[in-house]
This record gives sequence, C-alpha cells and structure tokens, in this order.
Amino acid sequence: MIDLSLAANKFSGLIPKQVGCCTKLIHVNLSENLLTVAIPAKIGKLQSIENLDLSQNSLSGAIPGELGECQRIETMNLSHNELSGSIPPSFSQLLSLTFIDISYNQLEGSLPNIKAFQNASFDSVRKNKGLCGNIFGLKNCSMEGGSLISILGSDEKAMEFEWIKRVNVVKGVASAMSYMHHDVSPPIVHRDISSKNILLDCEQEAHVADFGTARILKPDSSNWISFAGTFGYAAPAVHDIFLMDMLDQRLSIPTRNVAEEVVAVVKLALACIHPTPQDHNFDQPYNKFPSNCQKRRHLLGT
Repeated sequence: MIDLSLAANKFSGLIPKQVGCCTKLIHVNLSENLLTVAIPAKIGKLQSIENLDLSQNSLSGAIPGELGECQRIETMNLSHNELSGSIPPSFSQLLSLTFIDISYNQLEGSLPNIKAFQNASFDSVRKNKGLCGNIFGLKNCSMEGGSLISILGSDEKAMEFEWIKRVNVVKGVASAMSYMHHDVSPPIVHRDISSKNILLDCEQEAHVADFGTARILKPDSSNWISFAGTFGYAAPAVHDIFLMDMLDQRLSIPTRNVAEEVVAVVKLALACIHPTPQDHNFDQPYNKFPSNCQKRRHLLGT
C-alpha cells in the first residue's frame, strides 16, 4: 500500500502505531477526523513518505522528533490541532520539504532555518502564540497587538496595559535603538520613535517600525532609503514623548517588585528632556535593564 487516504470521516481516538509498519506508504491523509492524543513517533519510520496531512484533528502533545527522519517528505500539514512545545531540531534535516503548515496550534520557539519555512507565508505559522523565527520565516507576520498609540488612546486598554508591560515595551524599544546605533555600520538614526511607530505582537512585545531619516545600506543598493520617517513632522527628540506617554497617571502606583524598573524609566525620561543635547541618550541605559532578548528582533522589517 502506498496511499492511505481516510480524510473527512469520523475516526476518533489514537492514530494506530501500526501505520509506521507500512513502510511503502507515500501519501498519508488523515485530515478532518476526530483523532486525539499524540502523533505516533513510528510515523518517522515511513522512509518513503512524501505527503503527510494530519490537519483538522485534535492531536496534542509535542511534534515527534522522529518526523525529521522522513527525508523524502515534500509536504506536511499539521495545522488546526492542539500541538504544543517546540518544533524538533531534526526538522532542519528535511531538505526535501517544500510546504509546511503548522498554523492554529500552541507551538513555541524558533522556526528551523530550511527552505520550507523561509518561503512559508504567515498563514502557515499563524496562531501559535509562542512561535518566533527569522524574518524570512515570518515575513508576513502582522503585529496583532496593534500600535502603542491605539492602546494608550483608550482608557480601557490603557488601564489593562499595566506597569510591567510598559517597562517591557521600553526595554524592547531601547534594545532596538541600541542595535541601530551601535551594532550596525553605518549606524541608523530613526528620529521618529513615537507611540504610533511602536507595534506590539500577540505577546505585547514591542517592535519598532517606520524607519526614520537614515536607514542606510549601500547608496547603489535597491534597498537604500534616504528618508523613511512618517510623513509630516518628525521631531528630533520625539522619543522623549514616547517615554512620557508610558508614564501614565491613570495607573495605580506600581507594586514594589516593579517600582524599581519604573523608576529607571522615569530617570530615562528625565535624561531625555535634559536641556543638554549630549544627555539625550536613550539607548545607553538599555544595558542596565536585565534582558536576554536579542536586540534585532525588536526591529520590524529588518
């Protein structure tokens, strides 16, 4: 048997482990059923399989690393299940894989750096709250949290946007600016760090968008942008306004464990409004914030 197509039925329970004994299978389609529990690791024994579709079931648990042994697989659809955990490192070996859909699960961690993920649309990975990846794997990623200004402009949303979330946003923006100012050559000067240009993802992590007066690559490059700030007024110290926006009198006094970090934000804001220009150094205090995040991921579209 080379083709097992049992889609759109009412099969329930576990996927039989014996499927892994059908070593000549090339096409397996068990989608649109009521299958539950974990994907059996023995599917990894199907060395000839090229197409695997287990979508639209209720499969749970982690994706078995044994699937990475299916060296001939070309398409894999695990979408619309309840899978959790990270994508197995063994997936980096699936060089024949051209199509992958893992959307609508509970996956987290990074995407493998293989062609199938690099060419995937955001629809193929969406609705996995903890999933992250390089810009190619998530090239159509939308910032589901919206802009910061839309949150601060609503009393209800602003009250839900508590102090610890605000501190984390400031850390993210400082991280992005530190990367632009110190980790790229030539440095990038944004000049439009305002609440309208800070977008939040589904986990309310900040990403800086709409690059300012100098996103400089090579002058002869097609990616060179001489001015990419928001059309209209771009104040030279508009990030001062962003920080002041974050210090919101609508919120109650922060709890003790958060207060110290809020004080750091206050000091940063005061430094930004200092009359001496050299004291307007927004990104240097970033190193004082305890954070393990990578600076570059807070830049949208880089």
